[in-house]
Parts: sequence; C-alpha cells; structure tokens
Amino acid sequence: MAHDNLMNSYFNPNSVYTEEDFRCRFWMMCHVFERLLHDVQHVNLYFRQKLDRASRLGSQNDITVLGRSPLFNNQTEGKLPQLDYYINDCQYNMGYYLPDDIYPKWTTLVQAIPNPMNDAQWWFTLHQDAYRKDVEKASGILQAR
Repeated sequence: MAHDNLMNSYFNPNSVYTEEDFRCRFWMMCHVFERLLHDVQHVNLYFRQKLDRASRLGSQNDITVLGRSPLFNNQTEGKLPQLDYYINDCQYNMGYYLPDDIYPKWTTLVQAIPNPMNDAQWWFTLHQDAYRKDVEKASGILQAR
C-alpha cells in the first residue's frame, strides 16, 4: 500500500504531485532519485524490495507501518482543507505533522532543523520542538485515561 501510494503520488504518468513537489519533499530531482535507486539496487541486492513471509512487499518497521496507516488517507484521496504557507522557500498547501528525526523527509512531516545556523532557524527549531513535545504529552495523557 505505501509503495503504491508513493508510486501514484510521484512516479506514475498521472501522478498527484509535480517534479517540483518531489524536489521540495526529498531534496533532489525525481530522475536523480530514480537513477540512484537503480544504481544502488544493481550494486547491492539488500536494497531490492522482496516479499516477506506473509507474501507482502517490504517489512513492518516504523516507516512501513506509517505508510500503511490510515493517517494520510484523506491526503492521498485529495480530501484536505485548503491551506497555503511556505517553509524554506517551498510553497505547501496541505497540513503537516511535527515528528522527531527518525521519520522520513515527507512534506507532511516537518522536522526540527538539526543545526540551526541563524536566528530564524533557531527560533523555528525551538518552537517546533516545543509544540511536538506538547502534542506527545497530551497524547500520553489521553492514552493513560
């Protein structure tokens, strides 16, 4: 499912997102990613997607569980409220989540800047981390009830 969503979003002929969206989300052009993927898979079989014991592609780590979660269903179906904002000179029109640094660089997952170089980056990271921790605390309280 996550693989199909990724393919439909970026790589299929009638994909949901543009080349520019891919560049903003993954920090490289789509054709560069495809070339890297091909070359890495050619050199090392470890990086080729294989069937697991349940005859499914991939494995059940945090990232594949996230991709199979219904959390992003409305987004992939285009059922989102209209938004418009900028982060790092890239325009976005969808909501976002505040994860820690173990998650992939998806446009909907806005992570703190690891080494802020100026006051604006420092301010963003300080507040992003504070909001993320507030959400984690609230989630923990709700789960305990």
